[in-house]
Amino acid sequence: TSVSNDNGFAGYSDLPGDSVQHAFLLYLGTYDLGTLGGSNSRATAVNANGAVVGVSDIVGNVAQHAFLYEGPLTGTPMRDLGTLGGTNSLARGINTAGHVVGEAETTEGDLHAFLDDGTGMRDINDLINPRLGFTVWSAAAINDVGQIAAIAWNSNTSGFRAIRLTPILLTFDRLIDAVIDLLVEKKLLKPATLARSAYVAQNLEVTCTHLDEFNRLLLKLPAKK
Repeated sequence: TSVSNDNGFAGYSDLPGDSVQHAFLLYLGTYDLGTLGGSNSRATAVNANGAVVGVSDIVGNVAQHAFLYEGPLTGTPMRDLGTLGGTNSLARGINTAGHVVGEAETTEGDLHAFLDDGTGMRDINDLINPRLGFTVWSAAAINDVGQIAAIAWNSNTSGFRAIRLTPILLTFDRLIDAVIDLLVEKKLLKPATLARSAYVAQNLEVTCTHLDEFNRLLLKLPAKK
């Protein structure tokens, strides 16, 4: 169950006969959110606009998928957010902008955290620097500045960690670093020609999805000595 900042309330309840459960929303009225074609659904979070996320059985009850219900004013049913190539997924958090986080199975059957910013489900592990050693398994919540609370396995320490993922801002120093490394890579600049700025990859950072090209450039950087 979840309560939004403007007292919207979402959860799940037994239907008559107590044989199945449906997600519901209490926001400008009470709404049965239905399912994705299966028997049961469950709401896990609601935002200030009355948008709800959770998990639902799909047709035939062969799997459970994360869903997004965009609110009673839209007049649209819950939407299947899919998976990361595997069978099941679960949405756990949504911010005011409608960005959704949770976890989903990959094609290999692994459980990975996801972010869906309206352009489709994406593996959060594709958005962080792999040199940090983290494999993010589950994302629990996302706030209105895009920070994500998550659980990750760290291969460097061989343990689970609660982490906060913060969008990287495209600062002037980081842009200069990226340009310098690109010039060095293209052999247009010697490594010692210019001093590097103070950019250091932080364990809790994740790049914004609109900075994909910049992120890919940063991932090409050699490991810092």
